[in-house]
Amino acid sequence: KNIGPNKDVPAPDVNTTPQIMDWMADEYSKIVGKKTPAVVTGKTIKAGGSLGRDTATADGGFYILLLLFAFFMYLWSTFLGAAQAWMVYEVAQQKDATLGSGLKRAVKNIWDIFAFAFVMLLISIFANWLRQKGTAGRVAGGFLELVTGIAGKLVLPAMIVTERNFVESVKQLGQAI
Repeated sequence: KNIGPNKDVPAPDVNTTPQIMDWMADEYSKIVGKKTPAVVTGKTIKAGGSLGRDTATADGGFYILLLLFAFFMYLWSTFLGAAQAWMVYEVAQQKDATLGSGLKRAVKNIWDIFAFAFVMLLISIFANWLRQKGTAGRVAGGFLELVTGIAGKLVLPAMIVTERNFVESVKQLGQAI
């Protein structure tokens, strides 16, 4: 009465095996008088269960960790790019440029660098998704990454050198275009 494929579909819990879920589905089917495998999840493959269910949580965790690793590697690269942009600016101003001064400036702008890296990563993910959508998607995704790459090479140095935050730098770039 309280469970069913269109009501509440029980899922396995601690110490509930796929075999136990098969038994639950079998008992429910006997009660309603017809085979109803959709009444529970977590069944064996033979009983209509899903491939990969036993490792799904671990797989999801692995992909999240992989995504976080990629983001922090990109953030580190962006942080070093910001430090380099400041050092180039110092050289152009005929000042002594040091790694220390570049890193100090990058630390000062860490939240803007974080926002910049996050937005660039989201755009990259979207562009990669577009590329999977046929010829038009490949063209649009490639164009989006090209424009984003050019804008990124302008926004980051402008943000560091002019002491504007990320949003102000993007607005300034938009006005210049």
